[in-house]
Amino acid sequence: MPLRRAARYREHVRIFACPHCGHIVYFDSPGCLECGAELAYARHLREMVMLGDDGRFHDDAGAWRRCRNENWGCNWLAPESFERAECYSCRLTRHQPGEDDPERFGWLVDTTHAKRWLLFQLDELGLPITSHREQPDGGLAFDLDASTDDRQVMIGHLNGVITIDLSESEDSHREALRTSLGEAYRTMLGHFRHEIGHYYWQVLVAASDTELDAFRTEFGDERVDYAQALDSHYGTGGRDDWGSEYISRYATTHPWEDFAETFAHYLHITDTLQSAAAFGLSMSGPGTQFPEASDLVSHPSLAPSDATMRGILADWQPLALALNQVNRSLGKRDLYPFVIPERVVGKLGFVHRLIGSAAHADARSATADDSTGTGAPEGPAGAEGPAGAGAQPARRASSPLRPGCWSNQDAAYQQVGTMRSSVVCSMWSVAHATISAAYPLPRNGGDVNTRENEIASPRVCVSITLASCPSRCRV
Repeated sequence: MPLRRAARYREHVRIFACPHCGHIVYFDSPGCLECGAELAYARHLREMVMLGDDGRFHDDAGAWRRCRNENWGCNWLAPESFERAECYSCRLTRHQPGEDDPERFGWLVDTTHAKRWLLFQLDELGLPITSHREQPDGGLAFDLDASTDDRQVMIGHLNGVITIDLSESEDSHREALRTSLGEAYRTMLGHFRHEIGHYYWQVLVAASDTELDAFRTEFGDERVDYAQALDSHYGTGGRDDWGSEYISRYATTHPWEDFAETFAHYLHITDTLQSAAAFGLSMSGPGTQFPEASDLVSHPSLAPSDATMRGILADWQPLALALNQVNRSLGKRDLYPFVIPERVVGKLGFVHRLIGSAAHADARSATADDSTGTGAPEGPAGAEGPAGAGAQPARRASSPLRPGCWSNQDAAYQQVGTMRSSVVCSMWSVAHATISAAYPLPRNGGDVNTRENEIASPRVCVSITLASCPSRCRV
């Protein structure tokens, strides 16, 4: 059913209710706990709908049923006319484990929930999404796989394909990685938001000379050798003075990573503010007994994108401070363990303007058909192939894979794994990269077969060597 984005995104929905009894339900709820109604999320309506006795939902767009992947938590509607009856989110998945691999298949539940929430937010922001089915070269796709004892999965983005390591949905594994890498925050949703930042750099920045010039002014020149930048970052543990100009230590690696980290934080901030506004959360300050804290006032909006970036942060920073204190009262780490320096305010402002411009342009463009998502030929979501397999060079430089470390919290030794990937360079040619990363030893042991460079934590060693670009382009 074609819908104009301008009309579709006029209102922001953050609280979902059962259409039968009005009881509040979560975004991923398959049913109402109050009345027992069977529910599903209708992306084309942006609301929860109740399924009939036949397990279907009917509207002017036709007949719908719950996605065929409901056995691993998907509650989105799919057009009944689709032979495989997959929803829009699942049709973006290019590769995933089969049901004959129960451990890895089980990790899909948390991972795909994070993916659906990401897509919900992108829809709400009005950002364009072009599927790999509609645009095989550069369209958005997800490869969901998991590291094993003899094969490592690198979280990253390459020419529209986002690869996610399913094993990080396991809390203990992900927390061990976060600690080893000295990170303040590491979640599955955070991974998706970072990597989608790389995708939108390719779509919104690299495709426009004007935006590319503005990007270089704000973030730096992306033609700086990415291989050397990675080698330097992982060889030294990163810059110690990052706090005055960057949102995270990893953002110092390269302008591409700085943009992706900033993009992810923009999504973190606006998403949380909208959820707070939907539930009526606001702050009037701690009172006159704390005169220096008189500016700790926050009145979040359901549509933060309508404000300036400084206006968004004026609501965000007091709320984040309060939420951090609430978390500490429960013995938990800070909810938002970051400080936003003035230099990062400008970078967030760039992302804010970029997203606003893209949403307005998309609203003025042709209609989007949500009944199919793309109108492209039908194909299996589980098609085999790693991220970047068969990918052609992007119009400009596409973001290479983001390095990651395989970790096991009770490992006593280390193993080095080697992985081949492709990096699209700025002269439209593909430079093959050999990424050698030292990972903590799996339970079954392993052999060390390449050099190691220690970084911040002695438990994690990473070295990265990339072959020179065959076109000898200026990077």
